[in-house]
Amino acid sequence: MSLIETMRETHQNLLERLKTVGPGADETVNDAFMEDLRQHFALEEQEVYPVAQATGWTAGTAVTELLYQHQILRQQCLEASHDPKHWVMFCEQLSEHFAVEDLTVFSLVDQ
Repeated sequence: MSLIETMRETHQNLLERLKTVGPGADETVNDAFMEDLRQHFALEEQEVYPVAQATGWTAGTAVTELLYQHQILRQQCLEASHDPKHWVMFCEQLSEHFAVEDLTVFSLVDQ
């Protein structure tokens, strides 16, 4: 399985896990999700984004935006896991972020 296939599969798995984490979930379950999300972001930042930047994709500005989104999503995950209203917004933002990566970055890198 290629790195990009693994990343896409991880996106699907993390999105599916959103149903079992968040407000009301056991803290251990939330902590495990947050750690998996952090590791996933780190892998993208270390392995995928540099390849996208090396291709000259939008002169790196799109990668800069995705890195910023990672920073925001990391912060929001912990806060949102205790607040149902914020959790819904976090889930939507994470889903949108993954969709952008799947449609743009991963397609570019997978060529």
